[in-house]
Amino acid sequence: MAEITYETKIDFGNFCGNKKLTFTSWNDGEFKYDIRDWYDNGSCGKGITLTLEELKTLYELISELDESAFETKEVIPEIQEKFDELDKLFKGFKTERKYGVMEFAKKAGERFQYKVKKGKKALPDYEKVVEKLGLKSFITDKGNLFIYTL
Repeated sequence: MAEITYETKIDFGNFCGNKKLTFTSWNDGEFKYDIRDWYDNGSCGKGITLTLEELKTLYELISELDESAFETKEVIPEIQEKFDELDKLFKGFKTERKYGVMEFAKKAGERFQYKVKKGKKALPDYEKVVEKLGLKSFITDKGNLFIYTL
């Protein structure tokens, strides 16, 4: 494995535990804004690098957030019916549900997420059910099924 090199020009500081925002060059590449965990021994965790334009876009998105973006509301009956139907279809699979009313990125509305974790069993035929419920789906790179609203 090739050695990874970096040079940090500006350390903007910690903002959450060991997470830092820095202006860093990786492997002699161009300097970019970098968000990741940095440890006392000089090692770092996984992170994200952003160009100035990407950082500005992220700043704009964050600036539009308000507290309601993080509130989970009571699940309305129509959504509960969708959860129940998916629960029947994926009985015996490990699943996660998320539902909320979010207002950010100029796309207000209800958000519905249902994740089916990859297991040893083959997934049942789910496409028709997902379509009937008016939802979208995709298989993640880890093999999990993700069902959602736009």
